Amino acid sequence: MRERFSQDIENSSGTASEMPRLRDTVVLPRPGRLLCTSSHCSGLTQQPSLKHVWSDAATQVFYSLSISCGGLITMSSYNKFNNNCLRDSILVPLIDCFTSFFSGFVIFTVLGFMAKVKGVDVETVVKGGPGLAFIAYPEAITKMPSPTVWAILFFLMMITIGFSSQFSLVETVMSSLMDEWQDKLRRNWKTQTAFRVCVCLVTFLFGLPMTTQAGMYILNLVDTSVGGFPFLFIGLTECLTICYIYGYKRFADDIEMMLGKKPSVYWRICWCFVTPFILFVVIVSKAIQYKVVTLHSYVYPRWAQTIGWLIVIIPLVIIPVYFVVKHCQSGGYQVMVKSLKPLSNWGPSEPENRTGKYAEEADDDDSGSRGGQETTAENVDEVQRREMFTEVDGVENEAFEGDTRQNVTDLPNSIATTNSKF
Repeated sequence: MRERFSQDIENSSGTASEMPRLRDTVVLPRPGRLLCTSSHCSGLTQQPSLKHVWSDAATQVFYSLSISCGGLITMSSYNKFNNNCLRDSILVPLIDCFTSFFSGFVIFTVLGFMAKVKGVDVETVVKGGPGLAFIAYPEAITKMPSPTVWAILFFLMMITIGFSSQFSLVETVMSSLMDEWQDKLRRNWKTQTAFRVCVCLVTFLFGLPMTTQAGMYILNLVDTSVGGFPFLFIGLTECLTICYIYGYKRFADDIEMMLGKKPSVYWRICWCFVTPFILFVVIVSKAIQYKVVTLHSYVYPRWAQTIGWLIVIIPLVIIPVYFVVKHCQSGGYQVMVKSLKPLSNWGPSEPENRTGKYAEEADDDDSGSRGGQETTAENVDEVQRREMFTEVDGVENEAFEGDTRQNVTDLPNSIATTNSKF
């Protein structure tokens, strides 16, 4: 079932990836290509100082490559263990960037055609955002020869890309939950099917408000909130976690186990230094250039801005919350509680000053000393430290003892085997 699903995903993704390039190749020779070429190239050469353009472009890379969304990890889990992931990680971004650059010429072809028909400049035809795909393109198609054919091809491409994107995103959510609770969600095919239907139904209900008259405003708010800081922060967290917490050496050893060779120094410099630095600069740049969310001339009210910030914060808060929960479940809470309690010998240092509860503790200490057991402050501290860390390492101690018992059990067999060889 897993191999068949992987093949279906590969086929649908391949069809979706070819549709835009096929459309762009056909649409490019339309009227307005000279205007499109000059406008597109001048936008790249004459406006390098527009920092928000480059920060938005960096964010768009996360969208187009599904970085920090979990889609790459989920889809790659269907590959063979020895798949050449290094080759894929180079080819996929190159093809994606080429497609984006090529699509830029096609977009300006359409905008140039619209500007020529209306007799206005390209900058005044339409602004960026969802309106480019759902307003400018359909309007341009109606003015082309055989508009019905173009409309069918365009919206067929949009549907194909939409389904392909949803396959990876929805499968990421479902696979994560099913892997976390395998005993409940992977018991049989009926349970898996029911769970998948429920997830699709819930997400369908969440998407219904975007089909109303206010749908464009909701879509713009969600798109602006999700596509900015969350992707960048999650990407920065992934780089720092893998390179400095998990450790680059371990990560390189894992890659060597799969590919037979370790990554070169170039990748180490990029992963450990260049990529985190660039992401940090983009985050700071977007924070400095932040403006309230708008759609055309409409400025979102304060309550809508609050909802947008909640959409930004929730994915980021999950990371430290999950860390704290796992830390407490692993015994960290007990260690913290014990570390906050006073030591058993806490109190006045002089015996005549130890009254009340401290006097009772002193009597207990004296009785212990009379029994031939001298307890010093250092010994008490050492005992408490051992008790503190024994609880945390209980699971590891049990595992170690189990391995020791297994080794002792296998020892006679190992000796017998050695004697037989001699």
